Amino acid sequence: MREVAKHLNEDVDSWSLSGLLHDIDYEKTENDPKNQGYLQKICSKGKSTII
Repeated sequence: MREVAKHLNEDVDSWSLSGLLHDIDYEKTENDPKNQGYLQKICSKGKSTII
């Protein structure tokens, strides 16, 4: 993600963090990708202990 950000002249730290957060619940949602974003949202608000 850092290299993509550099290539696009974007903020490297923000893109790096976004890449990490994108995969935060992968193990829990790898067979159910439609819920990946939902679980990310819950976890980011501290409302879940699934991770």
